[in-house]
Parts: sequence; C-alpha cells; structure tokens
Amino acid sequence: MFLNCESAAKMLRTNEATLKRWVKQGSIISYRIGNEVKFDLKELERWASKSKIRIRNLEDICEDTNFSSPLVKALNNGTVLFLKKDSMEEVFKEVVSTIKDDICDKIDREKLYQSLIDRENIIPTIIKDGVSIPHPKVVGEFKFKRSFVIVTVNENFISLPKNIDEKERKVKISFFIFSKTSSEHLKTLAEISKLCLKYDVVKECDHTTTTQSILSKLIDIDKDLLEG
Repeated sequence: MFLNCESAAKMLRTNEATLKRWVKQGSIISYRIGNEVKFDLKELERWASKSKIRIRNLEDICEDTNFSSPLVKALNNGTVLFLKKDSMEEVFKEVVSTIKDDICDKIDREKLYQSLIDRENIIPTIIKDGVSIPHPKVVGEFKFKRSFVIVTVNENFISLPKNIDEKERKVKISFFIFSKTSSEHLKTLAEISKLCLKYDVVKECDHTTTTQSILSKLIDIDKDLLEG
C-alpha cells in the first residue's frame, strides 16, 4: 500500500515540510507514481519503529485524508500481482492467498474464494476483451476494514468458457474489488468500468513489470477520466 505525502506525514505525526526534508536527507525513500510522490506503508512502519516514532492508526489517516477518487484510494490500499496462470480459478486462489490477515477481523479464505467463484458463475465479470472485474458475491459479507483493489496481470490471456452467444472470451488483466461498503463498491465498480471502456487497459499495462509503474499508469488515466 502507498500513501501520499499528506497521509505519510499524518502517519508519522509530522508535517509535509519535515517529511520532505527527511526524504532529501535520504532517511526515507519516496516513489514517483503518476504525478504524485508516494511512500510505501511497510517501509514507513519499519523506519518509524527503528526511529522510535509512534505512528498513527491507518484507519484514522484514511478518514482524515481526501483521496482523489474511490478507485485511487482502493488501488493505494491494494497491490498488483504479476502472474503466470492457466485458469481464472488459479488466479482467484492466488489473490485470496495474498490478502493480508489484518484486512478484516477473521478472514475465511476458502469462503472468500468460493464467493468469487459463485459470483462469476452467475454472470461472468468480464467487461471487455482482456479485462474482468471479479468481486465477492455478497458485498459486505467479509467485513473488510477498508476497501481495496488487487490488480492481476497475467503473462498470457486466459480463455474462458464460451457464453450463450458462443463468443470466445479471454482475460489478461483483472481488477479484484473488495469493498467495505456497498456504496464504495458501486463507486469503484463504476469508475473501473468507465476507465476500461474508454482506455485500452491491456495495452496500457502490457510489458509493464513493476507495481509502481502499473499503479502510475492506472492513476494517471483515472485522473484524466475524472478531469475529462
């Protein structure tokens, strides 16, 4: 998860000027994602522990900070997985296995995996060639502490069973949406749908091999979409 400058400063109980000074001194590492400077949450936590700095609770930071959109917030809370799988079932299992234990009070991974499968069996979540938006069958069932999106980029296209009109469907990139509330789910779902329908997300993300670069591309085109 990445925090912007405002959130990182709040987490470390300081101001942005001091945070930037620490970056300039080389004490803290920052990353350029899109047009923004970001900080890796885990790196900040390790640095704060080593420096004996008492940090603020992450949920308090998220409530205080204005994120530019539900999708950007969810992307910052999630991650990107680069996979080499032969089926969506394998992708689902990989995604479920990587979710952090602290994301909800008690995560039932088998139940979450089955919920993703059940939702896909009702109506496949593919929204255009190469892109799908999997999510649990019932929003809110797993009591997530915060909404997050896990983006998976598979090395090759995965062929899906033909639908009723016998059209072949393939997926390469998936946006797994895990929402805290129905409202956040609908907003994130709508934003991803608009983004994917307007831009060639597969082309934008193809041959991109780092989490930071994928997030940079997605955040940039999302901002273009919102400003447009």
